[in-house]
Amino acid sequence: MDQQEIELKEKHSCFYYSQGLDLFLIAKNEKAKICILTFKAGFLKHSEIELGNQEKIEKLFQSSSTLRCFRVPSIHSNALGLIHTQLPESLLSTFYKGTSLNIFCKLVAYLELSTKTEVQD
Repeated sequence: MDQQEIELKEKHSCFYYSQGLDLFLIAKNEKAKICILTFKAGFLKHSEIELGNQEKIEKLFQSSSTLRCFRVPSIHSNALGLIHTQLPESLLSTFYKGTSLNIFCKLVAYLELSTKTEVQD
């Protein structure tokens, strides 16, 4: 991705399908809090998502080749939950995986909805 400057508004999210490329973020505000979730290649193959749906999601991601910024309050609140959890160490891994999957599902739902809206416009 070429150097691109975006302004991410408070309580907004960004999605970028990097296809294995590195992504670097630099915050201009030293008090900024950023939570980055990365889903590795092959994530869908090892998920419990049915194969047909995995293929639909992969095509959806591939068609989303531009950086998208949007506001979905439930994604933001789940990301805050990841950052501010006070669970015992023994539960953190399970909590992180579950919450990350929750965010992933909400992201896919958002992308599907926004793609349908773009097609209708």
